[in-house]
Amino acid sequence: MAPLTLHMATGPDIARKHANGVIVDDAVRAIAEDLVAHVIALLDGACMPDPLQPAGGTRALRPSDIAVLVRRNDEAAQFQAALRRAGVPAVLVRGTSVLESEAAMHWRWLLEALLRPTDPAGRAPWRSHGSGMGRCPARCGGRR
Repeated sequence: MAPLTLHMATGPDIARKHANGVIVDDAVRAIAEDLVAHVIALLDGACMPDPLQPAGGTRALRPSDIAVLVRRNDEAAQFQAALRRAGVPAVLVRGTSVLESEAAMHWRWLLEALLRPTDPAGRAPWRSHGSGMGRCPARCGGRR
């Protein structure tokens, strides 16, 4: 089982407006069908490590182990409906954009600090969160 799978809607069965564009409703329908088939295949035969089992133990994959990330909420509702029609339990977790999450903010801080390692402003957020990106201890031979 791959931990991350990417699929592209590029098949000849997807109606096109012109050479570079697909008809969105047809593409979303095709993606939903592909998603349902893929999720069912995973639930029918994939296993994952189980920390509650002895070393090397596994368990069957559950619907709650699967996440589907979408660009827009209306797509999420369509995919949820398709999964439910196929008998796969599916819930929507709505909220702010993942890009507005605390984790995303931390990634931005890290990337900005890596981009400009000598800029004190880029390190400032990390100091307030105790990440150790302040002064290097003298015993390490490091510099600020």
